[in-house]
Amino acid sequence: MWIFKLLGTLPIWILYPFGYLLSLLARRVYRRKEVLENLRMAFPEKSEKELIKIRSQFYKNLMQIVMEVIKTTTWSEAEMRKRTKLVNPEIIEDVYKQGGSVIIFASHCANWEWIAHAITLYTSFKLDPIYKVQANKLLDGFVHYVRARFGGTPIPKENAVRNVLKGKDRQRAIGFVADQRPFERGAKVWINFMGRETAFYPGNVALPYVTQFPCFYLKATRIKPGYYECEAIPLGNPPIPKKDASVLKNYAAEIEKQIQEYPADWLWSHKRWKYQRTSDEELLT
Repeated sequence: MWIFKLLGTLPIWILYPFGYLLSLLARRVYRRKEVLENLRMAFPEKSEKELIKIRSQFYKNLMQIVMEVIKTTTWSEAEMRKRTKLVNPEIIEDVYKQGGSVIIFASHCANWEWIAHAITLYTSFKLDPIYKVQANKLLDGFVHYVRARFGGTPIPKENAVRNVLKGKDRQRAIGFVADQRPFERGAKVWINFMGRETAFYPGNVALPYVTQFPCFYLKATRIKPGYYECEAIPLGNPPIPKKDASVLKNYAAEIEKQIQEYPADWLWSHKRWKYQRTSDEELLT
């Protein structure tokens, strides 16, 4: 942990050039083929030259995010407020004033690590992000520290359902980056996303139902390096019927619009379309 804090003492104008050098290395050794293949599947209408350009910008953006997250270890609350603006906090704050709780859906677009801080810094909620515990203890400690930096309480994914149900009666904001690929042998929900049949975690459908919390997508847009604008977009309000996938469909539609607008800002290194739907799995339309 100390090494990240030590790096975090460096000025961002030093970290960014270092991140750019890392991006040059990453584009040669880090999932180079997977990124391009994902882009080909998502944008069949684009030329190979266009896709390679998007890939290069993706690596540059990704390493900028890494440097920004490192700086999170030392930046003050005031500095983070300057760099991550929530343009419409009132729609989240209204739920808080009425004594309710919310679910915040995020995606791997722009700087997803700062999204939780936007809710915490601009509303009365302290966002509790659901996260995957990392096998590497050093990395896990760093991720936990960054996500709890301004008052949130990270929830390990393994205990998420129990944690959410146990704390259902208290006011809280639950956040999770929900565009991850589910486990191969686990349950999946299939919908059309970026023109392809895509598997999502069933928790994207179950969590809105079991909590009956209003659901929002927090769209983060990169204004310039180190500065982001976030917008809370309603996805669904209770009552939410059992097995109703409307929140997930609305969420996927919002991500798709954002990817089409800012194609280099999504995490293309994920093997998002690794699975094929089997005959006994339903495609939700």
